[in-house]
Amino acid sequence: MKLLLVLMAVMSFTVESKTTVLADGLWPYDMSATYANTYNKGQVRANDVATLTVSGLDGITIDAIEVSVKSNKSSGAGTFTVSADGQQIAMKTGSLKDWFGAFNNVDFQALSLLSTPRNNVNELVITLTGTESSLYIDRYTIIWSHSQVQTPAYTVTLMKGNSLYAVQTEQTGGAGVMLPKLLDLEDWRFVAWTAAPFEAMNTMPASWIAPGLYHPTEDCTLWAVYEYRPPVSQSIATELQDGVYIYAEWSQQKAMSGGIVDGIAGSADLDISDPNQWYSVTFLTDSTATIQLMYTYEYIGYAGTQLSSELSVWKVYHEGALTAFYTEANNKKYILWPNYLKDMGHGVYEECAALIPTGDISKTSTMLISTEPVMEEPLYSCYPEAQGLDEVTTERAKGEYRMPFGPYDLIIKDGKKYLRIRE
Repeated sequence: MKLLLVLMAVMSFTVESKTTVLADGLWPYDMSATYANTYNKGQVRANDVATLTVSGLDGITIDAIEVSVKSNKSSGAGTFTVSADGQQIAMKTGSLKDWFGAFNNVDFQALSLLSTPRNNVNELVITLTGTESSLYIDRYTIIWSHSQVQTPAYTVTLMKGNSLYAVQTEQTGGAGVMLPKLLDLEDWRFVAWTAAPFEAMNTMPASWIAPGLYHPTEDCTLWAVYEYRPPVSQSIATELQDGVYIYAEWSQQKAMSGGIVDGIAGSADLDISDPNQWYSVTFLTDSTATIQLMYTYEYIGYAGTQLSSELSVWKVYHEGALTAFYTEANNKKYILWPNYLKDMGHGVYEECAALIPTGDISKTSTMLISTEPVMEEPLYSCYPEAQGLDEVTTERAKGEYRMPFGPYDLIIKDGKKYLRIRE
């Protein structure tokens, strides 16, 4: 049930200068007022004009208009006109003596310009044109009303999966309720609310509602929406081709970093977003290559058994997911190792990338990792815990993700999704 309320209010405008008025009272949200006097502040002589324009009134009803005026000691006359949205709705002509029985140069008196209400007003213009010196305006007072439909206070029930999270009711009709931003789960991120719950989708529902102020149009129930993003998988080079890579020792998740200083390069935790770990690798043949630090174009080369910034041709060992760069000196193989602990003396060791001797290059655990991550499609659900979707297993070797989904397994493989009945 909706109720029709009539709100009564008063707004006034006190003359401050020949171009400004000071507003007071209550007015519609978008109201603005301008004032202009061809002479001085509120004084109007013969042929002077003072105009107050009030716009942005949002269709209110003007119930009455009064203007506070005084005159000279023995004279002061003019014509007031009132227009609403370009149409004249009132006019009053005469002198202060005609209106109040005597001239008065001391006290301002309230002159009524409108006593018949005018509905649906968006702009109001009040003009005084002087005919005899002088009239003085102190303040305009406008009594107005506005009809408003009052809606009932609605209740919003918030659900987290199958569990009741909260019940919120508007303090007053139309005030709205504040939808919270829920805490993330272990593998799921809260993203929104929805009025249409679902078990699993690959795109956000069209009816998603952001946290924050929400204005219900009826009593309703909303469900929390969570997003699961499979871990970003790193694309290990199994086929050699020119590109930008990270050169890493996989078991320790360490990568070569930066350029050459004093015969070594840096070493850091593997981070696909770190440009210091990006190297441009050019394969001259299936078994030889050159390496450059991507952002400086500095070559990663060798001089004897030390690293140098010289253009050098590296020998390449590659088998399956394993790739290693090495050189030969003094009839020995020296592998470019991303995380070597170098003895700096005095019991100090520094982790670095360096050339180290190796007997069997095939025992390497080094790999080339593409700097372009492999992104899987997200999954959205209103029931992450009930469906067991936060228990995600990853089978790296197969490039496959398996997610328990009720009596099924949701399989994500090669960008495609399958449902498999669990045995």
